[in-house]
Amino acid sequence: MTDDSLPLAPSVSRSLLARMTSGGWVIPAFLVVWFALVIVPLLVLFAYSFFETRNYATIYEPSLNTWISLLESGRLGVSLRTLRIALTVTVIDLVIAFPFALWLAKGGASKSTRAVVIALLTIPFFLDISSRTIIWRAILGENGAINALLMQIGVIETPMSWMLYTEWSVHFGLIIASFPTMVLPIYLAISIIDDALIQASGDLGASPAQTLFRVIVPLAMPGITLPPASCSRSAWCWRPGSSRACWAAASSTF
Repeated sequence: MTDDSLPLAPSVSRSLLARMTSGGWVIPAFLVVWFALVIVPLLVLFAYSFFETRNYATIYEPSLNTWISLLESGRLGVSLRTLRIALTVTVIDLVIAFPFALWLAKGGASKSTRAVVIALLTIPFFLDISSRTIIWRAILGENGAINALLMQIGVIETPMSWMLYTEWSVHFGLIIASFPTMVLPIYLAISIIDDALIQASGDLGASPAQTLFRVIVPLAMPGITLPPASCSRSAWCWRPGSSRACWAAASSTF
């Protein structure tokens, strides 16, 4: 046996992969699947907004009543407030999550620390968002842990009620609940950036800020753009046909 025969299997695998991807059908096929799984459901959801629901049944008669109802009974104000909360939560989460993900991926965290942090970030995905937020009632409520502690040490005499059932608590609950969703994609995008590119940027005279905004951020942009869309969706809920805009996630708890 000669040395020339050793790399045969990898060569065959590479040639098979090249044949599979050399045709022009891969990208169109992906776009078709993406359109069917993402765009079509959104179009169906939009179409249902022109139908009404009566007695738990959808009336398939096109109507603008659902959209007109936004201008009545204060629903437009609720919708705008919900949109404002969704955007605020998304911006705050992004501002907090990006530095955290950068530290986790490139900040010198040890492998054991990184493994523990990632495990802690993935645990919330095994629980629904209501379960993740309802625990804060036992912490922020008038009879919760924070009020009990402050009253016990004499800082306050009566429980603080502003920490629960307020817009502040809605922001807080959504930020906490959406944080893992924001961090993990950004961490994955930053972690695959070649360290040699970052080092080369410094060797060429770039400052840390220039390296961050001209190297790391552009390369991590796929992971940065995806989570905000998910966080905004979590904070905004539209029920087609019911003519109601509702606060989702933490608003149901707080």
